[in-house]
Amino acid sequence: MGSGLASAGLRKRRVLYLVLLAIQTACATILVLELMPFFWRLVDELGEVQDISAPRQALAFTCVAIFQACYWWRLANLGVPFATRSQVISHLFLFVGRLSFLFAATLASLIFFRHVPLLAPSNLTSASVLRMVLFFAVLFSWFCFSLELERLGKRPART
Repeated sequence: MGSGLASAGLRKRRVLYLVLLAIQTACATILVLELMPFFWRLVDELGEVQDISAPRQALAFTCVAIFQACYWWRLANLGVPFATRSQVISHLFLFVGRLSFLFAATLASLIFFRHVPLLAPSNLTSASVLRMVLFFAVLFSWFCFSLELERLGKRPART
């Protein structure tokens, strides 16, 4: 009887983990889809200040807030309830985790090297500070997402 309860508890933890990971993945996907046109404009129009509309900023903020809530709650309360037996699957999770951060790192590099010199204190406005905070929040969310995928890929099977 105790084994059945433990099995049901593990099943619930796994379902909850997968739901939270799916929400995080959906938020990350929305951020990529929303930021990709911005990224290409940055590349094509180097040096031009690129504005992101208020609705897109609100969407990015919402995605970051939902993502971070899921991530930190799961990290504090759930752990990774899966063990990876397959080396191939483990490597795929590790690869996707690192690849997911590559996009964010590329975007960050482009913005830092091209636009940070323009951020002299005399040029700062409250809107530009808020955009920088949102940018770092998105970048941090990508970092957390890549860590989550790596954690999942490094989880060894019990023998």
